[in-house]
Amino acid sequence: MLEEAIRDFRSGRCVLIYDWPDRENEVDMVYYAGLIDSHKIYELRTEAGGLICFGTSGDVVRALGLPLIRDLISPMNP
Repeated sequence: MLEEAIRDFRSGRCVLIYDWPDRENEVDMVYYAGLIDSHKIYELRTEAGGLICFGTSGDVVRALGLPLIRDLISPMNP
């Protein structure tokens, strides 16, 4: 199963990941970001609930000057 998911990521297909019932009890649609295009973004927005997340390394975050979500929603930041 894991090998099939990796193969799908590498070919640009989405992988559906189920989150167990005692957590969110939902399915996430996941693409490898290196192969994302406007059609996949559209599909994520219209078919997968609209929330799009992107995971990256700390080096990229620092280079872009992106804040951490915890800093944006901290009680110290009104």
